[in-house]
Amino acid sequence: MPEEVSLTELFSAAAPRVYSINPGEDFLRSLAVGIRSAIAKHQPLEISDVKIYLPTRRAKRALVRAFVETAPHGRASLLPQIHTLGDIDGDEILLFDGRPIDDFNVAPAISAEERQLTLASLVAAHTESFRGQKNWAASIAAAAELADLLDSLSTNEIPASQINAIVPDTLAKHWRQSQEFLSIVTRHWPNYLAERKLLDPSTRRIQLIDLQNAHWRNSPPDYAVIIAGTTGSTPAVSRLIKTVASLPMGAVVLPGLDQWSEDSIYESIDESHPQFGLKKLITALGIERKNVARWRQGNPSHCSARIQMFSVALRPAIRTDSWLDWANNVGRNKAELTAALQGVELIESSDEDREAAAISLKIRESLENRDATIALVTPNRELSRRVIQKLGRWNISVDDSAGIALANTPCGAFLRLVSNWLTSPLSAVGLLSVVRHPLFGGGLSQAARARMTDALDQLLRGLSANGDHANFADAFRERIEQNSLINDPLKDHALALIDIIEDLAGPFDYSTNEFKIRFEQFIVVAENFASTDQLPGNKILWRGEDGDVAAKTLGRIRENLEIMTSAFPSALPDILFQLISSATVHRRIESHPRVKIYGPLEARLQFADVMILGGLNEGVWPREAAIDPFLSRGMRREMELPTAEERIGLAAHDFAQLTAAPHVVLTRSAKSDGKPTTPSRWIVRLKNILRGADAEKIIDKSARYEFLARRMDEPKSIKIIGQPSPRPPVEARPREFFVTRIEKLLRDPYWIYCREILELKKLDRHDEDFDRRHLGSLFHKIFEEFLDDADAHHGKHELDRLNDLFSLHAATYGMDEKHAPFWRAQAQSAFEQFIQWNQNLGQNFTPRLLEAKGSAGIEIGGNQYVLRAIADRIDTDKSGAAYVIDYKTGDPPSKKQSNSFSPQLPLTGLIVEAGGYESIGKSNVAGLEYIRVLPTAGREQKATIWSDEECAEAIKDAEQGLHNLMPHFCDPQTPYLSQPRPEYMNDYGDYDHLARRRERNAHGDIG
Repeated sequence: MPEEVSLTELFSAAAPRVYSINPGEDFLRSLAVGIRSAIAKHQPLEISDVKIYLPTRRAKRALVRAFVETAPHGRASLLPQIHTLGDIDGDEILLFDGRPIDDFNVAPAISAEERQLTLASLVAAHTESFRGQKNWAASIAAAAELADLLDSLSTNEIPASQINAIVPDTLAKHWRQSQEFLSIVTRHWPNYLAERKLLDPSTRRIQLIDLQNAHWRNSPPDYAVIIAGTTGSTPAVSRLIKTVASLPMGAVVLPGLDQWSEDSIYESIDESHPQFGLKKLITALGIERKNVARWRQGNPSHCSARIQMFSVALRPAIRTDSWLDWANNVGRNKAELTAALQGVELIESSDEDREAAAISLKIRESLENRDATIALVTPNRELSRRVIQKLGRWNISVDDSAGIALANTPCGAFLRLVSNWLTSPLSAVGLLSVVRHPLFGGGLSQAARARMTDALDQLLRGLSANGDHANFADAFRERIEQNSLINDPLKDHALALIDIIEDLAGPFDYSTNEFKIRFEQFIVVAENFASTDQLPGNKILWRGEDGDVAAKTLGRIRENLEIMTSAFPSALPDILFQLISSATVHRRIESHPRVKIYGPLEARLQFADVMILGGLNEGVWPREAAIDPFLSRGMRREMELPTAEERIGLAAHDFAQLTAAPHVVLTRSAKSDGKPTTPSRWIVRLKNILRGADAEKIIDKSARYEFLARRMDEPKSIKIIGQPSPRPPVEARPREFFVTRIEKLLRDPYWIYCREILELKKLDRHDEDFDRRHLGSLFHKIFEEFLDDADAHHGKHELDRLNDLFSLHAATYGMDEKHAPFWRAQAQSAFEQFIQWNQNLGQNFTPRLLEAKGSAGIEIGGNQYVLRAIADRIDTDKSGAAYVIDYKTGDPPSKKQSNSFSPQLPLTGLIVEAGGYESIGKSNVAGLEYIRVLPTAGREQKATIWSDEECAEAIKDAEQGLHNLMPHFCDPQTPYLSQPRPEYMNDYGDYDHLARRRERNAHGDIG
């Protein structure tokens, strides 16, 4: 082990001064205590002159807290100057000992929005040259990939022109195409920056770091400079570290350098090893491990054996032969094994939800120790969201330090919904999604808004509205009129809201094709929609953390809209989503002071008594190496760009540091989104070495937390409820039936109970697709008009007339232009068949009634019933005998089905014979026919026909069936059961959820 240097002699040691703080120590607290000990003890005022550089802003904030908490006797004290290496360009005013940055002739950085949109415009232009069109949404996504490549090249100080030097023999043709595309990076982008006299942010940061580096080398400062907590993964930072380590009052403090492994093992580590980055850094500094002094704060007793265990587990693949040696050693030394495993737990859950439940339980359990701090670290944001939700069970509020994408916040979601609807204004779902959003005010009071929105929700159901985008309001008004009854109180509320929406959306001009104008108008409309009766929209939409971020993000986008002159306005929703997805919102909530949730990057240098590492599945942590869309692994290696293995090594260092916490909990799920997962390579390695020591089960707490998670939501007992058996009073039971409802009464009495007695009507979906059900209604209308005005169009070709009627009514019945060609082709065959069938029928019968309503009173068991029907068509022959016809777009019921449970047509014949159709009076029924009007390819025309005596028998049987059925439901003890007859059972019913049918089926009760 290296010598422990006295911190009071921090800067008296020989240069280069490089120290390391061991894993398991509170890095930032140790740093603060050490600096106070070295400097403030003798010259307390000089601490304000100390400059400290850390890798992240979160580490900076935590170090400030550490200095405050370690102030002598809790008194107020001065603080050092703390900066972050990643934001060194943001702190430029503090660089160079107060000299203005203008003295150094450093060009300003291009803004993130200008860079993204300019790169996107270059991609769009390139794509257009290949495909003849510009896809701006895809171009913006590609621009983000190009920006990453630019940053990677710049950060690693590799000229973009070096890309042109790569000519792989096996991919020459493909590579030429890639090189042509990458000319955006190698030629067009540098030219653009030169013309604008701007720099990439990463390039500017490197220039500032190098200027600071040169300044300190040439004029060593008379104050202390300390760089701490970084692995120096970029060349510029590595050079700065080398300079600082050699300053008269400079020092570097590394995070967790391995100073315990044998030299042979240390020398064999590869790129994916946790220590690779630190090894690379100290090599660049020109020093050896043994020359790195230990930051004297002691080594936590919980840590040494565990550090050794994880160090062994994470050794390079070529040195895994040492696993057996470790297992044999700890197998003989139970005390060492106990020390290594003390405070280590492994929880493997069945799925992500169970994993989140286990983590929340562990957090709640740990809070029982009133001094303990707890942190969940995971790259899986969905897992952290689930944990936050489950902690709400105990009223524990926790903020995710990684934040939330603006696109997923209330403000971001509202902006996306508004842009989606403005682009597709005839969508009822789109409109209702906007008006249902909490940020929609419509200039109304909350009560008025709720009332109008509910009315609009009910009256915009069914098929999508048709029409021109600019006239969306008229299309919705027409749909509302179609869906509402006379004097319907809902209609006035719905129409009033449409008027308001039309007015508020007025600034959006559908006639312009300029994206910039549309984008500006979209923002105006979004503000209009957010207004209430109390406040204007701009005072509501942009408030809160998400509103503030949205306002700033959109403001920067608006400054660069001139770049997007070639974007199509119809792409607004996709473009908006791409542009706001990269913005992050951090909530300011009353978070529990002892519980934190971090991503791996945010967790660097943080300390907690209980460290929970969640989502430890391969591809999640470590994250699956992203496929570079431009450069293969071999190309990246040839250009000396960081490899995927190096990124895994950095992630492994984070993991190794976190596992040294006093209490560490490792969690994963066996399934994600219903699919099996693979344990993280680090979990596999740990289990392998523990299996060798027969100690794997010691840390496995899966069963305990799975049991507790299950018990939290598991009921004490399950009470199986039988199927509902409502028995309404006789006077409440229906006495009027349409002939189609008799089948419902036979098949599913519960349907009749819900629809006729409770008057619960199934709501249509919004924006329904046009299907055969709607086609049937359209055919009924076409055939009705065709037969009704046949004389007026005598001599016109019948097929032409039917096609004209199809064109006339298709849109009215909800068929849009997109689907019309498909259905027109099917209708053509139907019309040809109908003409032939109608001509054959016309030899003996003449159409008399079309879409005619009829009814007849029937006395059964001393009770009066009314039977109603709407006949598609009734023809008569010369003797006055009737022929009753029903059109079907699907397969008609067979005679057997009609005689047993589907007596619609025979009952219609019964109404005819009873004189229920006044215009033809009491008529003998000579025939009944179901005709399938929509033929099926390769199958014969289907029809079900009763004639003469067979017809009379069918009507008589149907009447007898009524006399048998109705008295049964006049008995007050007869229940209305849900699909009680297996032979008549349907797979799905409108009221199955109310009858709890699926629940009963799960328990074996299918009756």
